[in-house]
Amino acid sequence: MAASVNNLDPEFRPLLYVAIVSFMAPLFGFNLGFIIAFKTQLINLFMLESDDIDTLVGTFILGTMVGSFFGGWLNYSSGRKISIIGGLVLGLAGEATCLLAPDFSLLLLSEFVVGASFGIYMLSSIIYICEISSPLKRNVAGVLIAVMVLSGALFVTVTREILPSSAVVMVAVITVYESFFVAVALVKLPESPRWLALSGLSDPALSVLLRLRGDSGRSARELSLINECCHGEDRGIDFFIHSEQYRRVIWFLVFITLLMQLSGFSIIPYVFLQIVHDNHVSFLEAVQAGYDYDYGLIKSAVTVGLFGAICSAFTLNRLGSRSVIIYGVVIALFSLLFLFFLTFFELKGLKSLFLGSFLLIFIFGVALSYTAFITSFATEILPQRGRDLGLAVVMLVNFVAFLSVQQSFEFLTSMWHISGWFAFCLLSIIVLLCFLYKVLPETSGYSLEEIEHRIFRGGGMGGLN
Repeated sequence: MAASVNNLDPEFRPLLYVAIVSFMAPLFGFNLGFIIAFKTQLINLFMLESDDIDTLVGTFILGTMVGSFFGGWLNYSSGRKISIIGGLVLGLAGEATCLLAPDFSLLLLSEFVVGASFGIYMLSSIIYICEISSPLKRNVAGVLIAVMVLSGALFVTVTREILPSSAVVMVAVITVYESFFVAVALVKLPESPRWLALSGLSDPALSVLLRLRGDSGRSARELSLINECCHGEDRGIDFFIHSEQYRRVIWFLVFITLLMQLSGFSIIPYVFLQIVHDNHVSFLEAVQAGYDYDYGLIKSAVTVGLFGAICSAFTLNRLGSRSVIIYGVVIALFSLLFLFFLTFFELKGLKSLFLGSFLLIFIFGVALSYTAFITSFATEILPQRGRDLGLAVVMLVNFVAFLSVQQSFEFLTSMWHISGWFAFCLLSIIVLLCFLYKVLPETSGYSLEEIEHRIFRGGGMGGLN
């Protein structure tokens, strides 16, 4: 493998390590897809109420919140590589327990563990990929994590009927698959050169950069820029307390994250089926008796989400992160506008068909912008000395906001009706679009050190415009 890496173009060398990290991600997509695709079977097996599935998802999100918080500290103290591998191993143990759980209480506990491991893995892998990738391939590489998570969800959704009926067999297959990538990661995956430099290990950092870039002069110049950004004793929370510009960057990201959640970026895909069910009998059910319309909608939603993430990966280098995020928000905005007006019309079965179609378009827009924002943009504009803490705060706020919206959805729709709730989401997304259009900078093509220099020494976000 070392020989093949050395023969690669310097721009593509880090992508081999990105692939190793990304191919671990389907485990977590499999977990979420399993809950969605086997919802009815879980209800029957454990004699649950429909609301208990929401409790299961809420427990997963709660675990993700804890994992995001703990993952920030783990990345700060132990580095990116050990955090990625540790998160995956913990997730593998939790997923095995999920599949073999004899009762609902153990299933809840294992979902919490899987959620915590997901938070650690996502935080660590996003930072790691951002820090090892070249500026020209960094955006695409970051989005691969989201692509692989959604691929895992789509796989279990599409193959629901042919998956092994034995939980032991499924656990064995998943364990073999993930163990292979854990072993490869332990042997081949280098530590992030930026974390090494920040920890005072300049020689190992230069060695890793030479391995990634293949050119000693380029590696030395990059290390010099990294060391310049590492100057200062403050890191993490101390850096947050003493740096006003760092606090501004975090509040900027938190504000965008909150607006995205208030615009329905997570809750609308989650309650997708419920919205369709609450608005008349399905057109397809009326035409084609016996068709499992719910299952078809689930497959469609996951497929569209994956397609949106893939489109994000292919367009980021050509259009830039700013344009992709804004275009995705525009698509979601127009979808919400049509959904809002549809709630005032009585079209019987056709209304459900139109609702389903515009909801799928909304999911595409969300996948396009949301993946670019979380996996690429948010990490790029955070400084070296506070990248782990900053992304941990953003992810924590993201999942807290989603859990809050999930818990309040029934109350708000009963008070405002679905049309009022769509109107609220529409207002939020208009504010989001105006804010993004006015202040969102372009980061594509810049090195991480150049982005940091322009923001922290060039007058804030305006330094990138």
